[in-house]
Amino acid sequence: MFARSAFRANTAASIIGRRGFHSTRSQLGSGFHYPEGPRSNIPFNPLTKFFFVRYWAFMATGFALPFAIAVDFSGYAVFVDFDAFGDEIIG
Repeated sequence: MFARSAFRANTAASIIGRRGFHSTRSQLGSGFHYPEGPRSNIPFNPLTKFFFVRYWAFMATGFALPFAIAVDFSGYAVFVDFDAFGDEIIG
């Protein structure tokens, strides 16, 4: 009885051991793998001289663009002035 349970445990371990898990790195010699390492998976280079200017310009544009689009779609005329009686003064 104990021998059968020990045999089952041994075969289960051998089945799990043959499942194809890999512990080695992928081969970079084939054409299907990209380079690995820090900063290799982003589409820009943070080591350039003016990276921080471009980064914050991109962030400011991304933040301000929805508000600018909302003002544009609302139909609010930004450059139209009103006099004391509520009449439009275009100029």
